[in-house]
Amino acid sequence: MNPPTDRDLTAYETQGAVLLHVYEELAQHLGQLEVIRDVWVAPRAP
Repeated sequence: MNPPTDRDLTAYETQGAVLLHVYEELAQHLGQLEVIRDVWVAPRAP
């Protein structure tokens, strides 16, 4: 399927913009996973 030709319907103008967005999302989720890991392995208070 070809992308829409109407420029108002496209969210990104280049493939590089799409890749940058994907990288940003992956980095954000990695950060969230690291926070969860840190909470999981933190020593418990007695």
